[in-house]
Amino acid sequence: MTAAHAIVVCANDDDAAATDNGFPTDVTGVNSPYARRRAILAALAPAASAQFRLLPVGEREPTLDLARLAHAPGLVDYLEKAWERWVELGDRRCADFFHEHTVGAPEAARTMNDGVPALVPANATFRDALQQPGSALHAQTCYYLVDRFTPIFHGLRDALLSDLAVVRAAASAVPFPLPAHEPDAPRPPLPPPVYALVTHPGHHATAQSVGGFCYLNSAAILARLLQARAQESRRAGGMVAEAPCRVAIVDVDYHFGNGTASIFYEDASVFVASLHADPETEYPFNSGFASQTGAGTAVGATLCAPLAPYTRWDVAGTGGGETYEEALRRAIAAVSSHGAEALVVSLGVDAYAADPVHLPAAGVKLRLDDFERMGAVLAEARLPTWLVQEGGYMLDIVGDAVRNVLCGLLRAQGHAT
Repeated sequence: MTAAHAIVVCANDDDAAATDNGFPTDVTGVNSPYARRRAILAALAPAASAQFRLLPVGEREPTLDLARLAHAPGLVDYLEKAWERWVELGDRRCADFFHEHTVGAPEAARTMNDGVPALVPANATFRDALQQPGSALHAQTCYYLVDRFTPIFHGLRDALLSDLAVVRAAASAVPFPLPAHEPDAPRPPLPPPVYALVTHPGHHATAQSVGGFCYLNSAAILARLLQARAQESRRAGGMVAEAPCRVAIVDVDYHFGNGTASIFYEDASVFVASLHADPETEYPFNSGFASQTGAGTAVGATLCAPLAPYTRWDVAGTGGGETYEEALRRAIAAVSSHGAEALVVSLGVDAYAADPVHLPAAGVKLRLDDFERMGAVLAEARLPTWLVQEGGYMLDIVGDAVRNVLCGLLRAQGHAT
């Protein structure tokens, strides 16, 4: 075994964006992204010398432009200026767009938001060719935001700038791509896994919509950065790279990564596999079905593995189907068939049995030790691996679950822990 540490990339704790800077009380009662980040760091920090190497990112991105790798320019421009425009509207702000939990909030909370209620859409628009965002803030909010529990608030832009800086640093934290080798020659050793601890999850954010607690799709942006690194490396070596580097994204969050799948649904260079609660019984309800496999030249580059209610690691759920382990092994086998050079894991840990985000009659029931097994199976891809934080709402265990995944991955890749 080689001695290596998982690299944990995170925002500097001195960065104000790492605190709850105006984030309103979640209307669903479960989403506390800043508390989740703190809980994960608290779980990883004691083992930093033996298992993890913390890599704090000192400076935020100057703008949200990096997000254009995965998102439409209009959405990025909207997020860049939405709060500033909302504050400037003054008494022209429509009350239908007020976030419920900042109306009549305590004075301290209202002060963090410049005394202004957080911004949510009055309604969500249809998604068809007839719709367009318009130019006014109210109209754009209804176009780009699809629900009322992913609000625009005072500190959001700073938090997203910090998250983008974390993603950029993670993409360059280890050597990539690996040196070429002959088929019968020993594989070059894998670099240690890299974990990007972003504050806000991203896998429900599509190219032009925000929702499901997600603003910017960090996993998609990271995949594009890795493709760009591979392209640059090949050009530097005098190679003509006609096709982009193939990357795989495996999403183990409890919910279907509909944003990620949407972004790459017609792009065969990025394989997307998602293990998630059956959309017949759980959010996002209208996508994530096994029949959805990609479109155009990318048919077969999306794998949806909906899991029956009460699926466990080694026990199928209600009505049968796959166990969690079987579905994950099938996803990893598909990653290998895709010919991916890098693996990005959308690491939500809300498949934990007691996570409060589960709806009645739904739920995947993983135990804490199952997350270490998850890490070991992910290692079977035998690829340079990046992990990006997604959901996880049981704050008492979220850090332990993340630590277990990283330890299982390290150990199975041959790195001492």
